[in-house]
This record gives sequence, C-alpha cells and structure tokens, in this order.
Amino acid sequence: MYALGAYAGVRDLGLRIPEDVSFVGFDDIPMAEIAQPPLTTIRHPVREMMETAVALLVGRLQGTYTELAKHMTVTPTLVLRASTAPPH
Repeated sequence: MYALGAYAGVRDLGLRIPEDVSFVGFDDIPMAEIAQPPLTTIRHPVREMMETAVALLVGRLQGTYTELAKHMTVTPTLVLRASTAPPH
C-alpha cells in the first residue's frame, strides 16, 4: 500500500513511472496488479508459512517441538510488472 501511495506523490511531482522512478512493492496485494502501471512486487509463500507455523504449533502442543524447529527459511518470488525499468 505504501508503494501505491507513493505513486500519487511521484505523479504530483510530474514524474513518470517507470520512466523516471521505478517502484517495487512488498506482499503482492491484489491492488498491485490493477495499479497503473501494474506494480512489480515481492510475493511471499504465505501458504507455506502458515502450514509451517501450524505444524510447529501442533508439535509444541504434542511435545514433539524442538529448538531446531524455531527457524525456517522461505523463498519469496519477484513478480515483474510494469513499474520498473532499467536505470538510465
């Protein structure tokens, strides 16, 4: 949402997206795809994160939780859309 709010500020300054300023958002909210221009964004593997969190919670409740299970790594995805351009 912050990136989309910044779109308005950039336009108020008379600048163009992505010709003058490139934007990359975070979270890939539904509005990112319909923004003008569509917002390049980082998409989290939310389902994987939720499933892992639930598995850790269940393990904790069942007594099978280990200290090693505290850390998890997920790989986000870059979703390229039209709000970015190569540098000048």
